[in-house]
Amino acid sequence: MVSAGTSCRPPGPKGGACRHHSRYGGGHIGPCVAAHGLLQFLGARWFSPPGLAPEGRGIFAGLSIEENLALQLTDRADREAVYERFPALAARRSVPAGSLSGGEQQLLALAPLLQCPPALLIADEPSLGLAPRVAEEVLGLLTELRGHGTALLLVEEKAAGVLGIADRVAYLAQGRVTWSGPRHEVDPERLAEAYLGKGVRR
Repeated sequence: MVSAGTSCRPPGPKGGACRHHSRYGGGHIGPCVAAHGLLQFLGARWFSPPGLAPEGRGIFAGLSIEENLALQLTDRADREAVYERFPALAARRSVPAGSLSGGEQQLLALAPLLQCPPALLIADEPSLGLAPRVAEEVLGLLTELRGHGTALLLVEEKAAGVLGIADRVAYLAQGRVTWSGPRHEVDPERLAEAYLGKGVRR
């Protein structure tokens, strides 16, 4: 169960198991959303769709920064708040989002969520391919969202960074959760086994 204002991180070897879980939770695979807008996922019930930050950034490369933001933030004041927070996006608001660096694209994908924080955010490899400085900035945004009460489900290879904001950790192997527990119970050896794709000790 991922409660409001908490985060859960399922590590494991890069590949389908983690990605399948993140897509399922985001409603891309399987019947996640029941009648009347009720979402049941990981034992928790949500009455609004979760936010999804997929590995591919989740932006429209052919649209401008402004157009991408307008799809999620219809109020111009909200978009201006994003530009004030991220001057680099403001300076290039009319350029195609596909011309941005990987870090700028990730910021563009996450920035609207700060204006309208979702109850649940599922982020798939949010630091993938990012320079350390940018990865820290992205982690800071996720931490800020958590502070606003957003529950986070993070699928992430780089354990060192996200473990700092995780409340619970789950290991996935062959599409199954082989261990889960609070962050303070994480065993470094068990974590290494999860990354190497070996059978995780129970």
